[in-house]
Amino acid sequence: MIFMEKPIRCPSCRNLVPSGYFMCPYCGTDLRLIIRLRMRLRLKMKDIIKRMRDVVMKPKSTMQEIVAVPDYLGPSLITLVLALFLSMRYVIISSSLGLIIGLYPFLVILFLNVLIAMSIWFIISAIINWIFRLFGGTQTFDQTAAAIGYSLVPIVFGVFLGTLTLIGNPMSGGIAIAILIPFVIWSVILCSIALYYASNLPLITCVLASILAFLILAFFFFVMS
Repeated sequence: MIFMEKPIRCPSCRNLVPSGYFMCPYCGTDLRLIIRLRMRLRLKMKDIIKRMRDVVMKPKSTMQEIVAVPDYLGPSLITLVLALFLSMRYVIISSSLGLIIGLYPFLVILFLNVLIAMSIWFIISAIINWIFRLFGGTQTFDQTAAAIGYSLVPIVFGVFLGTLTLIGNPMSGGIAIAILIPFVIWSVILCSIALYYASNLPLITCVLASILAFLILAFFFFVMS
């Protein structure tokens, strides 16, 4: 976790606030957004990679950190890798049908999959964030997008394993989908944890929202593959 060390100047009363305060002790201004933005600027690539690893190794504390200091780089990289595996699935299935796809068409397919995957990620994040706001959630869009984005890590593993089964048997699409199911459940659990810490809403609400989000994601990724 990255901790703030330097004091923050309150935008309202202009007093310097020591580290460790989320509210200005002089005027009561909420400083969480400023702290979050400053800490995000201190994130390095190694921190992003560590987050991706720790989502699997230390899910609870890592998801807490992610919603405390959300970022877009990690989810973007995860979405890119997911789009790459989905594109590979398409190539494998096409090859089994006698359709050989060259490098240039593959890059076009990859670009389109990345564009679609990221668009779906942002749209679903916006929908879930809006729903939570209606129920009184306190999370920001950044937190919701980071929660959903990092929760895709298990699905990436599932799609990768499913792609390996297709290499051995291109017509084993049913097996690939069956392999993916436990990873989707894993992603729902991760997302529920993150949204719970970010929104301050009941856990059951976060679980239902996560199920909705990943059902929509699973549908679109199934269509893409």
